[in-house]
Amino acid sequence: RSARWSRRLGVRSPRSAQPTNSSTSWTYAARVCSLLPASEEAQAEASRGILPAAIVYTHDLPAERALTMRARAEGGRLALVRVAGDGDAALELAVTDSEGRVACADRPAASSVVARRDLLCRWTPNRTEEYRIVLRNRGRVWTRAILVSN
Repeated sequence: RSARWSRRLGVRSPRSAQPTNSSTSWTYAARVCSLLPASEEAQAEASRGILPAAIVYTHDLPAERALTMRARAEGGRLALVRVAGDGDAALELAVTDSEGRVACADRPAASSVVARRDLLCRWTPNRTEEYRIVLRNRGRVWTRAILVSN
C-alpha cells in the first residue's frame, strides 16, 4: 500500500527516497507542512479530557500521606491521569466521581517488593462532572511525584 501512495505522490519507494518530480514533491511537502499546525491543534482539542486545562503538578509526598486534587472531566472524552514517581516509595492512584464511585485505580501488586515508578488511570466519563484524584504514598519515606493529565 505504501508503494501505491508513493507513486501517487510522485516519489519512489522509501529505499531510494528520491523524488521523481521535484516540483511535485516540494508542493506536497509544503502542503503537509502547512497542515501540521492545524492537525496538532485539532488533535490537542480532541484529546482534552480535564477541564479547563491539563494538570501538571510536582509534589513531595511524605510517608503514609496522600495528595488529593479535584478536577473536572468532560463527558464522552477520554480522561487520563499519569503519575511518575521517583521510585523511593510505593504509590497508589485512585480517581473517584462526585458520588464516590471509583472511576479508575492503579497500584502495585500486593506481592510486589519493588515500587512502581509509573501509574496510569484512564476513563471516559458519561457526563461532565468533578472527580477526586488521590495519590497515596504507601512507603516509609517521602517521595517526589509528578502528576499530569490530558
